[in-house]
Amino acid sequence: MLAQLFNRAKSEVYQLFEWSATNVEYPHTFGGPARHEGTIPEGCKNPIHLFFESDLADPLIEIRPSETKITRLPLYYALGNVGGPLRYRVLSDDWIELLSQPYPAEYRAQALKRYPKPFPREPILLNALGYDAKDPQWLWNYGGILGVGKLSKAEKAVAKTAMERWHQEAFGRPLIDRYDGDEEDPSFEDILAGFDPFTQGTPEAWCPNPQCPEHKKQMLPVLMYLEPEEDDPFYESIAGGDNGQLIWMVCPRCASVKVDNPCT
Repeated sequence: MLAQLFNRAKSEVYQLFEWSATNVEYPHTFGGPARHEGTIPEGCKNPIHLFFESDLADPLIEIRPSETKITRLPLYYALGNVGGPLRYRVLSDDWIELLSQPYPAEYRAQALKRYPKPFPREPILLNALGYDAKDPQWLWNYGGILGVGKLSKAEKAVAKTAMERWHQEAFGRPLIDRYDGDEEDPSFEDILAGFDPFTQGTPEAWCPNPQCPEHKKQMLPVLMYLEPEEDDPFYESIAGGDNGQLIWMVCPRCASVKVDNPCT
């Protein structure tokens, strides 16, 4: 599988790798049995699947929630989900509250047929890939997520010129053609907003927690995405036999989560 985590504060992207060492300073894990109360949807017998759990003490993790006292951030998803994006609220290190029903009653039996077992628990290493906002290839892949905020005005102008030249050479048309917004004279940042690794563009979502001060006030940033490979046991549950992804968006204030699967 391909899994990457983003840190906007550091303007960095990290690749997730299985890691054999267990005596690490900041233990992150993939898989394992669901370990939070509240992970079993109403009308179901089994919990949703734990994909990733991060140690929030690690400076590579940008999330520092002020509305909840958690030390680890769990990223769950309901495999076979037929109820739209999964939403849940992280209440503590031992409890989450599901804010959506991934298995509506009329589709439940079919969706839960041959329900996958939990994934084996594996230590995970966050390997920094870097990010260069002056490099058109980096901007093409991640400009809509990590932006160009750390560049000076002069550096942004140089980066824009380089990006325009690269795009014309690579695609035979102007960079401005990529912009589909409403501004008559869009900024470089406006144009870059559409550049990301997601199959259907960056999903837009508010914090799903109605008790959070940021609820319906600020769009959620993407923290991590995962793209399965055909030999992954959960491939068809995410991709439906096609190219699929999971995209986790996390509220930086209360750590509530929305998970999008662009194929559903």
